[in-house]
Amino acid sequence: MDQQTPSPFDDEKLKLGLILGRRRALAGVTGRCSAGHADVLRTVRDDRLFRAVCSTWDEFCSRYLKLSRRHADRIIFLLNEFGPAYFELAELVCITPEQFREIQPAIRNHGINVNGESILIVPDNATQVFAAIKELLARSEAAPLAVPDRSVSARVAALSRRAARLGAAFHRLSKRAILPDDREQLRGCALRLSKHLAAFAAEIPKS
Repeated sequence: MDQQTPSPFDDEKLKLGLILGRRRALAGVTGRCSAGHADVLRTVRDDRLFRAVCSTWDEFCSRYLKLSRRHADRIIFLLNEFGPAYFELAELVCITPEQFREIQPAIRNHGINVNGESILIVPDNATQVFAAIKELLARSEAAPLAVPDRSVSARVAALSRRAARLGAAFHRLSKRAILPDDREQLRGCALRLSKHLAAFAAEIPKS
């Protein structure tokens, strides 16, 4: 009897099953959304593997992930913006995306750098990592008050650096925006930001 050749659809279902199995294993081990878990969601969405069992990503999230599409997209968004580092840190301590943005320059090579020391982000160092984050956030909040007479040129330079980081984040995310809805959301966000900045620039008196 001739063996039937598996169809591409069967291959997609097999790949999807393996990936979902990996997701369940990761969720069972960490109890939280790990970087690996987030990467699984991104792969299923961006490679459109969900089509093996559902017609839409929204339906797949509800039926198979037990998550809302918005929540799943948020997890993927954080992975695209921050990479695995955010999830590695969030597994140890409670940190918001906004707080992570403040301390992100100190995160390098799976460690958090403070006072000339690099603290590896691992469970055994959870107490030290928490203390380092607390210190870095305190510095960030205190910085504007510490130098109230900082010149306009220095503030503009700081804004320019932040703008460069924001532009780089948009660029990185654009490479991951495969679905039409994602591209449209990203384009809309960029256009709104551009509109606000253009309006502000027009309000600044010319020399």
